[in-house]
This record gives sequence, C-alpha cells and structure tokens, in this order.
Amino acid sequence: MLVVEDLVLAGTNSVIEVSVVSKALFHLRPVEIQIRQNWCKGCGICTALCPKKVLALDDRGKVVVVNGDACTGCKMCETHCPDFAISVGVMPT
Repeated sequence: MLVVEDLVLAGTNSVIEVSVVSKALFHLRPVEIQIRQNWCKGCGICTALCPKKVLALDDRGKVVVVNGDACTGCKMCETHCPDFAISVGVMPT
C-alpha cells in the first residue's frame, strides 16, 4: 500500500507528470519526485539503483513511486535515468 502526503497529477496532451511529496531523511524537508511516464522506456535503472526501493515498474513497464515516504532525496534515480524521466527536488520550507 502506498501512503503519500500529497499526490499531484498534471497532464497535457503530450506530457503526464506524477509528483509525489515525501519527507527526505537527510534534508528533513519534503522531497518531490516527478515522473514523466511518457518519457520512461522502462529500463529499470532507477529501480535497481534506489537505495530505499522507492521506485518500481508497473504492469506497463513504467516507473512508479511505491514507497515515497522512504525517499532520501539522493537523486540516484534522476542522475542515472537515460530518458530524463525523473526529477527529484527538496521542497522549500
């Protein structure tokens, strides 16, 4: 079960973005994970590199956030995504 503080869906004809807000352990501030699912080709690099297993591939082979509260904001997923489909940011307080 996914428990998320805020889940924001935004979309246009060409882009669907999912933002998940969680608290970063290192920053002690909320972290926002944005996934552009239509950019994701399902390579699984992000899911393999995530130290807290925050991400997984869904039944369509696209990355989704499954444990947003565990996100530390390390940006391993963002920096290694070959499709630039993921962005992670610490939200201002």
